[in-house]
Parts: sequence; C-alpha cells; structure tokens
Amino acid sequence: MTEPTVGIDAIEIWTGKCKLDLAETFAPARDEDPKKYTKGLGLRASSFPDTYEDIVTMAANAAHRLMDRKGLEPEDIGRIDVATESSFDKSKPISTYVAGCLEQVFEGDFHHANKGERKFACISGTQALDDAFNWIRSGRNRGRKALVISTDTALYARDDPGEATQGAGAVAMLIDSEPDVVAFS
Repeated sequence: MTEPTVGIDAIEIWTGKCKLDLAETFAPARDEDPKKYTKGLGLRASSFPDTYEDIVTMAANAAHRLMDRKGLEPEDIGRIDVATESSFDKSKPISTYVAGCLEQVFEGDFHHANKGERKFACISGTQALDDAFNWIRSGRNRGRKALVISTDTALYARDDPGEATQGAGAVAMLIDSEPDVVAFS
C-alpha cells in the first residue's frame, strides 16, 4: 500500500490594516539609507494591526478567505492548529477563538475538530505543519483536512535593532492529500 501524497493544498494571508512604508517614511525618520530595508532586509513595508485587529481576527480572516475560496464547510476540517509567539488571553488555545469566529460566518460548527496551539515563533508553525502531515498520512483524519495557521504581532521597542522587522499578520494553510501547492516528503 502506498502512502498518500500530503502537503499544502491552499494558502491565504491576512496582514494588519495599518502599514508603515520603510523606505519612504521609516528610513528617513531614522536618517538611514532606504536600501538598508529594501535591499538588505528585503522589506518594503511593515503591517500593524488596527485597533479592532489582533492575532485571532487576522487568523480567522485568513482562514475564512481560504475556506471560502476552496468551498469548504466546517465539517470538512478535522483539525485546527494555530502557531504564534503572541498571547491572547493566556487561557485557552487561540484555535478555539478562530473556530468561534468561523462559526459566525459558516453553517455548522467545529466541535468535532481537534484544536491546538503552539508557541515559539517560526518553529511552532513548522511543528504544526508536521503534525498535520502525519495526522493525514496516518489516515486518522478520516477524510478531513487540517487547517494550520501561523499568526503573530511582533512589536519592538523604539530604536531596537529588530524594530524594522516588526509587523503583524497571519498565514492560513490547508493541509490535505493530493495538494495543489506543494507536497511534503
């Protein structure tokens, strides 16, 4: 028996509504060469959450956009994993809030879906992808897909060396068999 091909079937992003142009605004304010950001870091702008945005709303909006585009309903999703380094309420997983937001716009619910949260910047997103991959490959998904979302708001103190790399956004990825975007080995 051959193992199914598993990978990313779809990707959607959502960034904060506010934007800071690094070359035209940030660099001149810091009396720095704009190429430090555009060529050195490969950045043109940083996004920031507006007053009504946070890691949950950005994650939910990216997931909603993905599910809507793929024509999915809650019963199609068997797992929601959220990776972040930010905190929301320091209590239950962010994925439960994301599921609640999605239940406001889709028929049905996500009560059947496993929900989890991982903390630790970029590696947590990679770990969530790996878990979803293994969950589907093992057949434990029972035909359902996994939703893996990385979401974060990173803000640094003024004049901190990381200040130019701060920003906010979310990436929602649909993990499934016979993926359209990329297959994992």
